[in-house]
Amino acid sequence: MNNKKKIAILAATAAMLIAISNKSSNKDTLSKEINPTIQNEINYEDEKIVQTEPTRLFEPKDLFTPVFHRGYITNDTLLYDWYTDEKTVWGTIDKFQGVNVISTNGVYSYIENDNHEVYYVLNKDIELLPDSYIESDLSDKITTLAYEKEIIGKFTVSIGAPSTPTDEGYFEIKGKDYNRYLDGPGYHTYVNYFFYYNGGEGFHNLPGYTTFGEEVSHGCTRMRDEDIELMDKYVYVGMKVLVHK
Repeated sequence: MNNKKKIAILAATAAMLIAISNKSSNKDTLSKEINPTIQNEINYEDEKIVQTEPTRLFEPKDLFTPVFHRGYITNDTLLYDWYTDEKTVWGTIDKFQGVNVISTNGVYSYIENDNHEVYYVLNKDIELLPDSYIESDLSDKITTLAYEKEIIGKFTVSIGAPSTPTDEGYFEIKGKDYNRYLDGPGYHTYVNYFFYYNGGEGFHNLPGYTTFGEEVSHGCTRMRDEDIELMDKYVYVGMKVLVHK
């Protein structure tokens, strides 16, 4: 076989191999374009990546409307933390608990309890206190007087004995009496001041009584002479009273 014939055969063979290679490549590309199995696998993997992103129920607390006001819990309710659809529940908070309302978005409020712990609660389970109020914490035996958004004083008091406990609740001052006797089963007691809000329960002094921070009364809140004298300057009929543990 002469050289010219050999060269022609080699050239034809090379052309055939290139054509076969191109055809195979095009077939693979076409297969990826029309093969639903391959396409679904790609979409499935992409979907899994998207699902790792958190779904937010509402905006973070720094985008809430600031409130910074004292409030109280109107119903036993859940405490939420974070702001995803999982709504992580951290616990519960009892009715009548006093809290600081930091901000709100119209659905949830961001609150701080008296232990400086922060949570979210549903707005329907919280109410703001007015600018002037009295708040009695039975656990700490502290009564707080606020007037026109200013804390006038925090007073150590004595409260109801275990057998005659001071009632929890949200009340209002019904009347202010002076220099009168308080009467009940087994007692007839003279007081200089008596600001009542819940039947026979109220705030009063007790001449000669000097030990405070105890559970000893028949349901009333006993205060030092000088403390209730100061309170008398600010308390008015209709003033709200919050009592809680």
